[in-house]
Amino acid sequence: MGRGRSLAGYEYALAIALNMGPIVTPVLFVVGAVVLAQLINSALYGCELVEDGVAITWWGMSSVWTIDYDEIVRVEIVPLLAGAAHMPVWVVSRAFGPYVLIERRALWRRYVLVTPTDAAAFVACVQERVAGGGDRA
Repeated sequence: MGRGRSLAGYEYALAIALNMGPIVTPVLFVVGAVVLAQLINSALYGCELVEDGVAITWWGMSSVWTIDYDEIVRVEIVPLLAGAAHMPVWVVSRAFGPYVLIERRALWRRYVLVTPTDAAAFVACVQERVAGGGDRA
């Protein structure tokens, strides 16, 4: 009788697991997609400080776009939704990293959202260079 109960318990657990398939499968798909996007985006996009400004890199190569320091109006760390509200150019290499919003003196592509490795140091350095007229610190 004890064996019958454990077998019935096993069958019950299996039945629950099979019935939860329609719920678990999409959740696992979304989690897998986020992890894959995290890995791909970190290889695709990048941003780094160069002498002339903030360089946007593609596949770790040389910069494909440089935002000059004299173009930058402000730079700040923002939550994702606050940054997305400005409809920026996304140069996000980490899905859950601190987001930095760069506002430019331009009508086209005015806002740029980036995820540098060290957001606080990135913002401090850009603010310092912008205040100093773009001079190298």
